[in-house]
Amino acid sequence: MLKWHYQQHRKDGTVWTSEAVFTGEYRNAAQGVVAGFLVGEPRAAIEDETGRVIYAVDAKGAATADAVKLFSTVEMAGAR
Repeated sequence: MLKWHYQQHRKDGTVWTSEAVFTGEYRNAAQGVVAGFLVGEPRAAIEDETGRVIYAVDAKGAATADAVKLFSTVEMAGAR
């Protein structure tokens, strides 16, 4: 079982991080990213203990390597 939180880069330049920690499988984390996606706002599920990106989408909603890189910086990974 994975434990994760969500992060989203908002259009106003701020970063939103969920206060809740979620538990489930990879598909649950990915579904949460897609379900909460807003056009123009990259979003990711971040593993709570390690800061590893579980699943991420870019501003267009595409799951790309660049989307993962956006959330894999030292400043972002695990930031709560």
